[in-house]
Amino acid sequence: MESLKILQIVGFRHSGKTMLIKNLAKLCKEQNKEVAVIKHLRRQKGLQLPPSKTESIVFYVVDTKVSLLEQLIDLTRIKEPSILYIEGFEEADYPKVVLIRNYDEWQFLNHLSNVVLIIWHDYDYDFHTVRKPLSFSRIQTREINNWFKQWMNE
Repeated sequence: MESLKILQIVGFRHSGKTMLIKNLAKLCKEQNKEVAVIKHLRRQKGLQLPPSKTESIVFYVVDTKVSLLEQLIDLTRIKEPSILYIEGFEEADYPKVVLIRNYDEWQFLNHLSNVVLIIWHDYDYDFHTVRKPLSFSRIQTREINNWFKQWMNE
């Protein structure tokens, strides 16, 4: 059995987290990798599905604290996926991709642990100068896809 690779996708609402995960799941499928997703919605109470008009309906949704994340990961292991994407749970210490739309968001999120990649929206600020992890503009899709393919196969 292949070991489970875990990657967190974090950022503010409407920053593109769900769309990124959908694209990454497609890349995984092309590489014959099984994918699982855990999604955290803070604004909901209990285990519920999101509204049917959101992209998030694609994934199973949970509302928990980080203390329960390990239990959710253990449940996910039952299906033996190769890759697990965790949307949210910023406080956990798994490798993270941070999506940001502006410098203010980065100021709020730059304390996060284990950031391996920053994806930023297009505007004048260059995040290559902000922090050591690699960063791409969200329009650099080829570079982002290549980074994820390399990460998947490490």
